[in-house]
Amino acid sequence: MKFFTPAILIVLSVGLFFGFTDGAYQKLKLLQDKNKEYSDAQNDAVTLSAQRDNLMLQYKAIPPQSVDKLAKSLPDAVDNVGLILAINNIAKKYSVNIKGARINQDTNTKGAIIGPDSKPYGTISISFSITLPYETFLSFLHDMESNLRFVDLKALSFTAEKDNVYTYNLTVQTYWLK
Repeated sequence: MKFFTPAILIVLSVGLFFGFTDGAYQKLKLLQDKNKEYSDAQNDAVTLSAQRDNLMLQYKAIPPQSVDKLAKSLPDAVDNVGLILAINNIAKKYSVNIKGARINQDTNTKGAIIGPDSKPYGTISISFSITLPYETFLSFLHDMESNLRFVDLKALSFTAEKDNVYTYNLTVQTYWLK
């Protein structure tokens, strides 16, 4: 009986370990892993919140005039009417009229794009004609360049009229955020 009682106790303890304790231990390990995941997620949230607050402070430090200029330089909508009005205002400064304005959206089709277009900006081109002397045309182009909105001159052709006056056919391209 001396050997029988310890053997039974050993078998009972092994059975108890595998029957109850090991299952509870495995559940505890799963809960500890979940707790670590939640703790990591909470730490990430705190870090992101601090970065967000830092960026908001930097954004608020930018003068409102600069934010307005940036919004005019690269608008978040197409605003082709606003661009035509801006070009027309520049032309009025030189007492000329814009003729034959045409708008072509998404002119970036060199080499067909397969799949979704992942560029964060869109393009729009505007073609128009103006008639004025060469020196005045150079001033007109300088004013378009100095305009707050980004504009690229894509095409230019001209025909001579009379007495140093030319008709210029321009195609300009501008950008907007998608």
